[in-house]
Amino acid sequence: MQRQLIFKIVAIFILILLLLIPINMVNSLVYERMSLRNDVVSEIANSYSKSQQIKGPVLIIPYSKLSYNTEDKKYYQRKGTLYFLPEQLNMTGYLTVEKRSRGIYEARVYNSKNKMTGSFDIPKDYGVKENLEDYQFGQPFLAIGISDTRGIGNQSTVIFDNKTLSIKPGTAGSKLGSGIHAQVTLTDAKLSGNFPFEIQFDLKGTSTFNLMPVGKETSVTIDSNWPHPSFSGSFLPISHDIKNEGFTATWQTNLFASDIENKFKDCLTNKQCYSLENTNFQVGLVEPVDHYSKTNRAIKYGILFIGLTFFGFFIFEVVRKLAIHPIQYSFVGMSLAIFFLLLLSLSEYIGFALAYLCSAIACISIISFYITGILENKKQAIIFTCLLSLIYLMLYVLLNAEEYSLMMGSILVFMILSTAMIATRRLDWYQVTTQNPLTKYTKQSKETHHE
Repeated sequence: MQRQLIFKIVAIFILILLLLIPINMVNSLVYERMSLRNDVVSEIANSYSKSQQIKGPVLIIPYSKLSYNTEDKKYYQRKGTLYFLPEQLNMTGYLTVEKRSRGIYEARVYNSKNKMTGSFDIPKDYGVKENLEDYQFGQPFLAIGISDTRGIGNQSTVIFDNKTLSIKPGTAGSKLGSGIHAQVTLTDAKLSGNFPFEIQFDLKGTSTFNLMPVGKETSVTIDSNWPHPSFSGSFLPISHDIKNEGFTATWQTNLFASDIENKFKDCLTNKQCYSLENTNFQVGLVEPVDHYSKTNRAIKYGILFIGLTFFGFFIFEVVRKLAIHPIQYSFVGMSLAIFFLLLLSLSEYIGFALAYLCSAIACISIISFYITGILENKKQAIIFTCLLSLIYLMLYVLLNAEEYSLMMGSILVFMILSTAMIATRRLDWYQVTTQNPLTKYTKQSKETHHE
């Protein structure tokens, strides 16, 4: 193989590696813009209401117990609380999702209308079986923990044992954190038994909706107008229906699956609340693949993108016996690198699909105009332009494939390699190397100068 051809191949590989520098700079810019976007979303959440987690309802009964100290032979009053979880908890909620903008960035916020129904089974004497005479029970109250109380709406009602209760802020010093509570009146004639409840409240939040399944049997159904939910948490929905108009999801669990009573006791007695906090149903309101993720994915295919274009150039150079200078390769490579910068900047304003179309048209147009002068043959330039357009089209399809991107990328590489092998299967590479296009180009230049 002649030195000129070896030099050309080495120069192309070095040029591809050098072009990774501006591509990585654009990739760093993507992460910088993503970080800025996340900061703006946090600011919107701080102004509106953050992601919400609902804990409860829980029936809480404060008490004081008279205890005798054998050391100093005195009696002391020890205070504590009894917690009762719902025997049955059913919840339905509808999340109306909308977007709030600040500059060019958006955050997904929601307003949920929620209804809880169920019942509490209160044992006789609140379950105290020994030394009942030493106990003095305080006013029972129903508490619901809500992570960001700024999101609580005005239209909230609590009905317990068919009586409407007055709602107060906070959870009255319980372990549920911030939220609301309502004092419960239990008559002497009914200190035990089954007590039904119904709670309705509106709640605003951002990005995610989270519920702790405190019932011994819990069933939750969430409807929303958002078509891109992300289900996570300790339990996935037993059923869900996702359409363009929104989604419906249903969760169910029981005491054996959630072990919620033991986790509650560990949190109260041993202060080990990590497992309790992470027992939840959760749905996130996400974009399936936003323009930053798609741009980042496109950049990951950047070396393949540039390599395929240079490979096409090289094939044209060899088959058509042309002489394309490395500087001409570099101009084409830089235009391909700038494509990713255009894609990032335009997608923030006009969306990924339209930004991709505009960036692709701009880069294909300038490359086509440039290679027309290089190839000095409009027909060949049109063929190369069509091939380049096909590469852009296949890359776009690849970027929009969420679960099948790896498989489609592998098939794409295989198809391109197969096409190249088929197109050059009759090419005599020994003849190509002995009749190097660079040598031909030099001879033609000398003949033209001589004439």
